[in-house]
Amino acid sequence: MTITEPRASQERQERQQRAPQEPGGAGLGVWVITSFVALVALAVSISALVVAVNHRNKPTAASQAATARAQTPAAGDTVALSEYHVNVIPAALPPGQHTFTITNDGRTEHELLVFHTSVDPATFPIGPDGDINEDAPGMSKVSDGDNIAPGGTQKRTVDLSEPGTYVFVCNLPGHFKAGMYHVLTVK
Repeated sequence: MTITEPRASQERQERQQRAPQEPGGAGLGVWVITSFVALVALAVSISALVVAVNHRNKPTAASQAATARAQTPAAGDTVALSEYHVNVIPAALPPGQHTFTITNDGRTEHELLVFHTSVDPATFPIGPDGDINEDAPGMSKVSDGDNIAPGGTQKRTVDLSEPGTYVFVCNLPGHFKAGMYHVLTVK
């Protein structure tokens, strides 16, 4: 019997050393609950991410209404501004002085500059800040006014007496680069 007692004692010691490392008893319950909580937290995080991405890319009713207003302004000489569009009505004008009703249907502040130029907007001179260099050769600014807050309106008379190409543009940081301009031919 003396030969098997040390072996049994040795096996007992090994089992006691392994016990804290192997899930079992109360340790198994804690491990299962902790794992379940972590899995639920991961699922909630993924769901929140999916909702946030879909919400950011989905147009809201307010933004759709603003775009619709910008695309269909009231009759008369009108300029509608929104992210990142300039819509001038009517599409063609005769030479002369024109009083425009300028509306900001967007959610951010905009400005309206009008240039009489033969330079294609794709090749407008750009300053180091990425915006149009308003004083560059070939750029004749015929109108500039105050910035217009979201929902704001401004009346402005613009001298379009010379036939040719006029570019209506918002030159606030990043707006022109985002395509916020409109080319109008006066003849």
